[in-house]
Amino acid sequence: MTIFKNQPSSSMAFGDEHNNGIVVASLTSEHSNITNDTNGLKIIGILKNKSATVWLEMFRHDDCSSDFICEVHGLDSKGRVFLSTSSLVQQKRETYLGDGYVDLTTSLQLLAQQLDTKLATVSNSLSGVENKMEDKILSFERRVEGKIESAVTDIRDRVHSLENRLEDKIGHQVDTLYQIDAKVSAMNKDDSCSRNEDALERMLTGLKHELSDALKNAVVIILETFDARFSSSEMHLTQNLTESITEVILSNDDSLKGTLDKIVSSQLVSMRSVRELESNIYNITSNTNFPFPHTVVFPRDKSGQDLPYLCDMFTDGGGWIVIQRRSTGNVDFYRDWAAYKKGFGILDDEFWLGNERIHALTSSGTWELRVDLKYKGKEAFAQYKNFSVENESNKYRLRIGSYSGNAGDSLSYHNGQKFSTFDNDNDESGESCAKSELGGWWYRSCDTADLNSKWNGGADRGLEWNAFAGSDSASFSEMKIRRVS
Repeated sequence: MTIFKNQPSSSMAFGDEHNNGIVVASLTSEHSNITNDTNGLKIIGILKNKSATVWLEMFRHDDCSSDFICEVHGLDSKGRVFLSTSSLVQQKRETYLGDGYVDLTTSLQLLAQQLDTKLATVSNSLSGVENKMEDKILSFERRVEGKIESAVTDIRDRVHSLENRLEDKIGHQVDTLYQIDAKVSAMNKDDSCSRNEDALERMLTGLKHELSDALKNAVVIILETFDARFSSSEMHLTQNLTESITEVILSNDDSLKGTLDKIVSSQLVSMRSVRELESNIYNITSNTNFPFPHTVVFPRDKSGQDLPYLCDMFTDGGGWIVIQRRSTGNVDFYRDWAAYKKGFGILDDEFWLGNERIHALTSSGTWELRVDLKYKGKEAFAQYKNFSVENESNKYRLRIGSYSGNAGDSLSYHNGQKFSTFDNDNDESGESCAKSELGGWWYRSCDTADLNSKWNGGADRGLEWNAFAGSDSASFSEMKIRRVS
């Protein structure tokens, strides 16, 4: 920090000349203290802890009429040089501080200058932070756009592949019909084959039924893959295809070949135009943990409200309703009884379907449970027969049957246990397992499996399945149920 003096007309004999005037006092890291009393000007300066203070006490009249300028040099957080300049205002000596008199207003001005310097440093630091945040936001947006484009491309490729498979299947069956028709025509011309006419007719009828079933199955593959939720006009088109093919095949019309060829050609052209599914009817989400998309289904309950279910249509033949998934740690599973009863989370990320809904599903019919797990790049599963959850009066008690799979049986220890949360303790331990494990589960004393514990919570917490991951946490879990009768 440097103090300059500007004289109205005359010059002084002391100090160095400078563009801003005569240097009266200067504080640097090498010269952090100044004490000077000469030519009627008393100077005291201190530089300490990155704070500089200079007192000027004037006794000469021309000094009192002169202008004094304070110039501060410094570095911001990025090492860039900055300069702060301000004029000093002279006041009469009135306030007593310590061993001498100091102009209170001048001291306040010095403090204000220091504050300006610090504010400038903070402003420069904030500018750097803003630039970093903008760069991170742009990078995040690019990654998201890339994942979306990749997912769209994958879906289009799968649709194209299914179309090709359907065309090949129908083409093969049409060729078979041509061959059958040619054989029947030749046999009708040969009187020696008339005795086999009944047998041939039965054979032809059987082949027609087989062809009908094959074509129906091909259409069902398309409907199951995309959850069969086209718009009303698209669904009508698909139904017409199946009904028309069946009607022509089962008829005894002599124009079988031409009619079938015309129907197949026209309907295939229409089917190729059906590429996008209406978002207000259903949604298909791709999860990087699975090679195929899952489907969200919206059945209607008695109150008329939409209750979405996430369905796995591919694992072990499909037909699974997902009741739990954890893979990112984005959703907090340390919830109260009401939250676990109703369900929480996001279907395309992490969620718990809800004890009341799981009970409603498993209260009728026979169900099985499958648990898919991932740990250090390895995948495994555990499957249980006769899965059910009792009602709230029975604290949503867990019921499971025999085990199969390659993940190891860690859930049978919890068979018959009531569900517990931190505000509704139903375990057999002397302390609350839900509070110690930071989750909600069918705790016993306490667990060998707990897929709802705190994410990254340390040993014996997280996605626990002792037979597969020991005391560590798995990196992925998905619980799903399927009705078998």
